[in-house]
Amino acid sequence: MGHFWQVYVAEAEGCLNPDKGSFSKMRWVSRADLQKLVGRTLLRVRGELTDEEWVSEPGITFSWVRWLAEADLITVTEPELREIEEFMLTDETNRP
Repeated sequence: MGHFWQVYVAEAEGCLNPDKGSFSKMRWVSRADLQKLVGRTLLRVRGELTDEEWVSEPGITFSWVRWLAEADLITVTEPELREIEEFMLTDETNRP
């Protein structure tokens, strides 16, 4: 069946109370912060971050980059998207 993905853009405030077993490093971020996280994701894809560096301070989850780009929340080029998606399919740490 697969997944059905939806991205909503909203303004919100308050404290997050995520399920600790399902999410890591969940927090509110600005668009500028999202863009910095994309940069970190690209560093990971390009082998410029170790597994430990990625785990301690991750970027955006690989599968979310395209959705955020399509929602105009981040800027990423098509070659960068392909780079991320190709990495996502081969990276063993990206498996449950």
